[in-house]
Amino acid sequence: MTFHKGQGITAHEGTVISFKDTKMPMPAARLGLCFVGWTRATAWAKVAFINLPPLDQFLAMRIQPAFKSRCIFEENADKLHDALLLGRGVDHQDHIRAHQLHFAKQLRAKDNRDPTSYEFEDVAHMLTQRGVAPVPDSVMKWAHETIGSSSRLGLSAIVDTFRRDRKIRNAGDKVTTKKTFLRKKSVGTKTGRRCRLVSRWKYYGEWISQIKISRRLCKRAGHVCKHALNSA
Repeated sequence: MTFHKGQGITAHEGTVISFKDTKMPMPAARLGLCFVGWTRATAWAKVAFINLPPLDQFLAMRIQPAFKSRCIFEENADKLHDALLLGRGVDHQDHIRAHQLHFAKQLRAKDNRDPTSYEFEDVAHMLTQRGVAPVPDSVMKWAHETIGSSSRLGLSAIVDTFRRDRKIRNAGDKVTTKKTFLRKKSVGTKTGRRCRLVSRWKYYGEWISQIKISRRLCKRAGHVCKHALNSA
């Protein structure tokens, strides 16, 4: 099941989020995609990952114009929410208590138990947050230490540095010391094919000694090589 098809599903049994063989470039940098995948399970202990993308892809999502638009939306939504509570004469603490009482009522009806103090604190913390949460200081510290930066680089510079370093590593992984044969343009033949044996022997400096063998093999293959004709 894809992330998009998983929207709206509550997986009580847990989820396994896999990025293996994905065809989407930098999926973790797509706005909202990871939020959908991460929030299908009912607890973090029920979430597992396969081929999790590097952290800089998650950070790259924050420098996109769509994310900046989302930040503006969240800021305006907070202002409208505050105005609504103020118009109804509800202060912030009353708002939190009302949510905690509602949460306790739902939990007793569903699981036949009372909320823990940690769960009450979690509700209060959620309602206290304003706008989009910033990147944690621990993540920024790790990023600066990883790229070896002594200065406090911005998020865009950090993401660019990670991408550049990864490109360099990938390029190094593709380097091979295996000797390859010299590639030359195809010579004219009746079938449009070229004599690979002639090109190979010419590369190794054995043109004269092996040309007769080349001519004989070319004829057996059903076409006449120009090199073989010229050496006759």
